Amino acid sequence: MTYTSRFVGLDISKSSFDICLLPDGVRASFSNSPQGIADCLALLHSFEGIDRLVLEPTVGY
Repeated sequence: MTYTSRFVGLDISKSSFDICLLPDGVRASFSNSPQGIADCLALLHSFEGIDRLVLEPTVGY
């Protein structure tokens, strides 16, 4: 089966956040800082067809 859509899951905490890009299975961790966010956006920009971002915040964030 060929997928034409991609989905990004984000698990956010105070000092860092993790992403998983499906169906590619790409996983990465970034610092929760302006530079970490910029690095994450640069990575995601290299993929086409991202349809949804799903966030899982840590309690209180």
